[in-house]
Amino acid sequence: MRLSTHLTPWLRGRGWAPGSISSLPTRLLIFEGVSSVLLPREDGSLVLEAQHGLRVLQGDNEHGPMTILGHGDVELTRRDGGAELSVRGNDGFLLHVDDLGQNLRLGPAAATASHQFEVRTSDLHVAGSGTCRLFRPTSPDVPGLLELSSDVEDLVLTLPESQGALQRMRTLTTHFDSLGIRDFDARGAACVFAARAEDGEVKGTAAHIWSSEPDVYHLEGHPAELVSDRGGTFEGNEINIVRLSESHVLLEAILNARLIAHNLGDADSEDLRLDMTADRILYVPFLAPQTSLGVRGWPLSNKSLFRSARAGHPIFSPGATSS
Repeated sequence: MRLSTHLTPWLRGRGWAPGSISSLPTRLLIFEGVSSVLLPREDGSLVLEAQHGLRVLQGDNEHGPMTILGHGDVELTRRDGGAELSVRGNDGFLLHVDDLGQNLRLGPAAATASHQFEVRTSDLHVAGSGTCRLFRPTSPDVPGLLELSSDVEDLVLTLPESQGALQRMRTLTTHFDSLGIRDFDARGAACVFAARAEDGEVKGTAAHIWSSEPDVYHLEGHPAELVSDRGGTFEGNEINIVRLSESHVLLEAILNARLIAHNLGDADSEDLRLDMTADRILYVPFLAPQTSLGVRGWPLSNKSLFRSARAGHPIFSPGATSS
């Protein structure tokens, strides 16, 4: 359908300048039923699929700006080179493409639990229900943007290179580029940050979990808490985690800080327990000498160092108490 035939006389009669009219979409392409469209782009072709049809609104230049509406179960995948991209949803999409990039909205504008989606790239994997907005810029100097919202707080983000996963989020915002995730901001009643370590799993819980640089994570509110499946607990109004390497981690708790560790000592000695409270605790387990006894309740660093560290090197403020 050529829209210009119908729109141009109507718009000119209402004072639109000819130059502005020429920039409007001129063609509407309608695909009914199960549909698939190949969208050629310089950074790799996109394949758009929809169970209940597609609507494509564009100008005379097929490489110019266009808006595409998909209905029902939908899928967008990248082919012919470029970074990996796979997007799926069960309630349509709205995609606008122009010189600035690709602006995608999965599902309805308002968050609804019935809309399920999944986004996978070479650097991240997110899934859940609600709304999903994705902006992929044309310029490599501009970061991409992913915004998610879920009323039932079931959003999940899997971080690359076994760095862990964020779960039970109400909202998530993250920027990314060709090198991976640049930052993220997760909020919810009790967001969970889960990571694997040599001796087991560590889970962090907080109302707000965010990162503005690689390998540095912040947990705030709820209050924030880290718990290992070996029995260790680290608490505070705010917890900062710094991954110095694959085997070295620094932990800091601020305000109402508490460190609890079990199984102090070796297998032949009596089980000991450390319970420390302070305004601030900086826990640096990998600095402990290998000749001392081990804290096996915190599987966050090299196994031999943890098993040889009596209590790491906790640094706490004046007035701190321990038992």
